[in-house]
Amino acid sequence: MVKELEQTTLFSGTMYIKKEELTNILQERFEDFTNHDAESLATYLLNLFGFHKAIPDNMLRDTDREVFYMLVDKGVIKRWYINGTFCLYGRKKRVWRNWNIHYWELVTPQNHRQEQIPETEKDIYASLPNDAWQRNI
Repeated sequence: MVKELEQTTLFSGTMYIKKEELTNILQERFEDFTNHDAESLATYLLNLFGFHKAIPDNMLRDTDREVFYMLVDKGVIKRWYINGTFCLYGRKKRVWRNWNIHYWELVTPQNHRQEQIPETEKDIYASLPNDAWQRNI
């Protein structure tokens, strides 16, 4: 059961996406894709991302990067980076270098969907009387 879960889901933030859902997303974004094409690309993405929300750019080959740029154009993947300054110790002195670490993130409906909060919990502060906000000394 665990092995099947690893092959068919991708951890995206706090939610999982099934291979079938990713296949449907790809078919919506690429009108000329057959079901087999979209399923193959979904499997390819699941294999690259594993259970991670984002992957570093340096783990991709050039052919992977070409596919990812195509997916960025369709809104399936987004690219972001982190700037960092690192200290490299040489023989005689320390050298500070700026470093950019690029990441690729799978954009799924779950990334933008927030958990549904029941109406009773949304207005919990509005239901308090006005004197609850006053401080009694």
